[in-house]
Formats: sequence, C-alpha cells, structure tokens
Amino acid sequence: MRKPFRRRTCLALAVIVLDCGDSSAPPPPQSTQERPAASTPEGPSVLLYVVDTLRADGLPRYGNRSVETPAVDQLAREGTLFLDAQAPSSWTRASVATILTGLYPGVHGAEDRNDALSERLVLLPELFAERGYATGAVVANPNVGSFYGFDQGYDEYVELYERRARGMIDARESVVPSDQVTERVKRWIDSVEGPFFLFVLSIDPHWPYEPPAAFDRHRGGYAGRVDSDPLAITRKDLSPADRARLRSLYEGEIAFNDDSLGRLLEHLRLRGRYDDTIVVFTSDHGEEFWEHGNTMHGLSLFEESIRVPLIIRSRAGLPVAARVEAPVALVDIAPTLLELTGIPVPYALDGRSLTQPPAGGERSRYASLDLDGVQTRAITHAPWKLIFRSEGQAALLYNLELDAKESWNLAAKHPDRVATLSALLSERVATNARRRAQLVGEGAAASVSEDDLSEDARRALEALGYIDAD
Repeated sequence: MRKPFRRRTCLALAVIVLDCGDSSAPPPPQSTQERPAASTPEGPSVLLYVVDTLRADGLPRYGNRSVETPAVDQLAREGTLFLDAQAPSSWTRASVATILTGLYPGVHGAEDRNDALSERLVLLPELFAERGYATGAVVANPNVGSFYGFDQGYDEYVELYERRARGMIDARESVVPSDQVTERVKRWIDSVEGPFFLFVLSIDPHWPYEPPAAFDRHRGGYAGRVDSDPLAITRKDLSPADRARLRSLYEGEIAFNDDSLGRLLEHLRLRGRYDDTIVVFTSDHGEEFWEHGNTMHGLSLFEESIRVPLIIRSRAGLPVAARVEAPVALVDIAPTLLELTGIPVPYALDGRSLTQPPAGGERSRYASLDLDGVQTRAITHAPWKLIFRSEGQAALLYNLELDAKESWNLAAKHPDRVATLSALLSERVATNARRRAQLVGEGAAASVSEDDLSEDARRALEALGYIDAD
C-alpha cells in the first residue's frame, strides 16, 4: 500500500505540447495518518533539471570547443561549476533514484531493469511537500515512470510518452524533444503559486541523435551513411568520418537541449521567479563513443559513462562564478538542496552537502552497475580508480591524473594499491547492504515485471532499446 500522500500522475501525449552518517540510523517512520497541510513556505523554489545522457566533456565549460551552450554558460557564470562530478551508475533509473534520495544504488535498490523504488524511502519531493511546496515533475524517459515508484511526493507527475499501437516502433517516434518538455514545464510553472520543487528530465541527447536542422552544424558536406541508418551507432565497421558524424549529431542535440533550457529559464525571469529559484543542472550519466569498445551507455563505469556536469545556482549558500575542482558526486545533490532550503534530512544520507568546503583528505566515490546479470563496481580515490567487472575479469586500475582516458591498466604494477582500494570497495558494498536492510527491508528491491507495465510505458521502453519488443 502506498504512503498516504497527495499525488496526481499525468500521462501526457507528446503532441500536446553528508558522507554516510550513522549507518545504524533507524528507518523512517511510516505514518498511517494523513499528513497535515503545511503553511506556505518562505524558502526559495527549486528547479532540478537533469539532461539524460550528457557526458561532462560534451559542454564548453568542460572543454568542448565544438558546441555552443549559452544557457549553461550563463548558469555557470551565476552559480558554482563542479568540474569533477561523478554519477553513481551509467544508466538512468539507478542514477536518478540516487539524485532524488541521496542514497547509493546499493541502498535504494533501483538497479536492474525491473527494480522499482521502495515506498519506505523518502524522496526529495516528499520532504518539500511536507513544508508546503508545490511539487511537480515533467519526465521524458519511462525508466523513471510512475510504475517504477518515482512519482512519490508529487502534486503532479507528467510523463511524456506517446501512445502507440502494438509492435516494434522506431525510437524517433517515441522520443519527446526538449522543446516540448520546456513547453509542458512552463505550463506547470504558470499553474502554481508560491515556492515549488520541480524535477525535469529531458531526454535529449539520448540516442537516437536527431537534432533539428538549425542545431546540426555539420550537416552540409557529409557523404556517409549514418544519417540514413537509425542503428548506425551499433555498427562495428563505421569509418572515422561516420563516427565523427555521430558525435556531431550528439553535440547538435546538446545544443538543442541548451536552447530549450534557455527558454525555460527565460520564462522564469519573465514571471519574476528566477531570482528566488535554486537551479541544479546535471545529467544522470554519460555516453560512450568507442573509447573502450562500447557505444551508448549502461555497459561500463569508465569516465565517459559516469563523469557528468554539475552546476548549482543559488542566491545563498554557494559562491557565484566559482569553479570547484574537488571531487563531488550526484549523491551529494539531495543533502545540498535540503541544507540550502533549511529542510532537515529524514535519516543519514550517503552524500555530503556541497555548501561546506571539502573535508581534509581525498574522498572516495563509489559507482555501481547491476544490470542484465552483469555486475560492475568502481571506486575512485584520486588520482586512482579501481574497476571490478563480473565474469571473472581482472581488476582495472587507472591513474586518472596521468591517464584521464583510462588507457593503461596498472593493476599488475600496483598490487598494494589494488588491495587497498579493494578493501574500501568491499566495505562500501557491505555498508550499502546493511543500510538497505535498515531502510528498505531484507530481500530484493521492489520489482515490476514487463507484464505490469502499461502499453504506453512498455512501448516507450521498447523504442529506447531498454526492453525487447514482442
């Protein structure tokens, strides 16, 4: 039975336009009474804007000179840019669940295809709603759909998945472009008064890479086959020109999403709500372009898959036009937003507030991928990064300071370093398991089978390649 809480899920057609604290902390109390209505809050609004599949080096602020993103650049000038932010996983559900809970995937349990968020967990929108905030979400990826438990705590949860007939459909028919996401978000903003918490997940630049012509900078002069092959990125025999073309299409979608973001932020300015809104801009994971033999995502924990952008603009609590080189993680977003708005944390979180200067010494960051029967674990303790992959493969050890592209496996040369990081990784895994048992309960995470999905949701997931078609 769901927690008694206000919530309205809306299926919209696209055409409508604190380091881990006390690990023995008790689980959150489960109320059996309706929560009393809160008074109108006095704190700032929050816009949590997540761009699906945006690797950090896809943006000019992270070194990319071949794309223009004026909206993101403006946010960076007004806020704090974190140069070394790490996602907790390389696919959407596990990573977004971490953003919304402040817990590692091994704790919240939404890791595999059929995993759902437990109702025993407390999500950010629930905490803001308890303080009287209007809460809303507009999402364009069904991996964070209401059927996976992500709608907890929202007044309105808008899911932009098109209704289609049975059978396999082309991915481009199902993907809702970011300009339509922005239009729906603007309507929601205009429908509420007072402070709000708004979560937005746009799906550009997720595959397929099909930017509007105005954002396709390298369209002219290309004579390859990529533009006419919807599955080109999965081919192994692409020429260097074909691969460059795919990367340029990906960057075109980045520029397009930036334009859509800019229109949203301008709408907040025109409504007089921008100055009093905390804006968090980030991504759930990156994207691979053959760096280690893979394409797309959800296959590994290399830097191209888990290093993501993170910018936070706040009128107080964080510096303006600052560049932070210290390592941070997406698990830090929840405790940061709670501190910036003065909302107490419900129990010990796995992240730390980014309003505080980094503690002495280098922190360890943890990432995991438990998907389709393959388990991969990674721990980063600068400059070192250790990756353990399943199927009996050897450990991978990299010095990111000397080898940012993770080209040279140094595990054989540094067995002591492997042993040290392995011990830290094992400790993290054990801690995650204990905390998961305390917060969620023993056994597997909540699960949703494909048979439980609505036709809309199942076809949207099929179109994006997440589940097999009939």
